[in-house]
Amino acid sequence: MKYPISFIIAIFLAFQANAQCKVLKKEIADFYKGDCQKKKAHGTGIAKGVDTYEGEFYKGLPHGQGTYTHASGAIYIGQFKKGKKHGKGTLALPDKPVIKGYWDNDDYIGTEITPYKVIRKSPFVEDLIFNRKKGRDQIILTVTVYGEVRDGILNISPTEGSHSLATHEKLRTTLQSVVFPYTAKFTFTYEGANYDAEFRITHGGTWGITIPINPSKTK
Repeated sequence: MKYPISFIIAIFLAFQANAQCKVLKKEIADFYKGDCQKKKAHGTGIAKGVDTYEGEFYKGLPHGQGTYTHASGAIYIGQFKKGKKHGKGTLALPDKPVIKGYWDNDDYIGTEITPYKVIRKSPFVEDLIFNRKKGRDQIILTVTVYGEVRDGILNISPTEGSHSLATHEKLRTTLQSVVFPYTAKFTFTYEGANYDAEFRITHGGTWGITIPINPSKTK
C-alpha cells in the first residue's frame, strides 16, 4: 500500500518534533509522544522510560491530571505538580490495599486535604500554628503568652493515637513516638488560669505546634 508523500512528510515531522521534545523526569525520559512547546513536553502526552506516564505536562514535567505506572507495578492515578504527586489521587500497590487521599510534594498526607485541624479552643487561645517536616514521629509544643515563649504547666490527654514519652526542655514539650492519627486535649496553666484546646493530626512526621495565648483578649 502506497502512502501520499504529504502523509509521509507529516509523520516524519511529527516524529522529529517529538524526538526533540524533552521530558525532564529521568525515569520517563526515553520516549515521548504528545504536545510540545519550546522543545519540552507541554500539554498532553505519553512518556516512557523505566516508568510510564500518560497525562498532562507542563514545561517538561508531569503536571495536572495523569496516570503514572512504576516499574514495580505500582500505579498512581491523580494530580501532579512539577513532576511529583500533589493533590488528590489513588495509589494501587501490588498485593497491598489501595491508598486513596491527598499527596503533598510526593508525600502522602492522608484522606483529608489538610492533615491537621483544631477541634476547639478556649476564648483566650488564638489560632494554633502548625508546621511539619519529614522525620521521626513526634510533636513539639511551644506556648507563647503575649507573643513570648513562657513556662507553665502543660497537660496533654490523647483521645486518639498515643505517644510514648513527654519531655520538657527549654520551654518546649516534646511528645515522642507519636502514633497517628493523633487527637489530644491540652490544658496550659499560667499564673493560676487554665487555657485549653483540642487538635487532631492525621499524618506522621515531626510537627511543631505553637499555641499563642492572649489573656487580655476580649471574648
